Amino acid sequence: MKLGRVVNGDVKIFDEKSFASSEWINLRVSAAGSHFKGYIGSKTITHGHGDKMPDGYVGIMVEGTGVLQIKSIELVPMEDE
Repeated sequence: MKLGRVVNGDVKIFDEKSFASSEWINLRVSAAGSHFKGYIGSKTITHGHGDKMPDGYVGIMVEGTGVLQIKSIELVPMEDE
């Protein structure tokens, strides 16, 4: 799992960790102001800080081989921390 952003083609990775699963997992990412976290279930996996971004788009990038099934995606606005 990598937590970061791409702005105008410039990649900035805040944190990354490895994990493996053969079952359904819940992934969650939070971005509040300059504070960013990535979760698997309720466990914090990645944590980083970067400049606050203006409101706009959100994206998911998946790289590799295998099968990916997405059950649902939910976006919830957050207040700055």
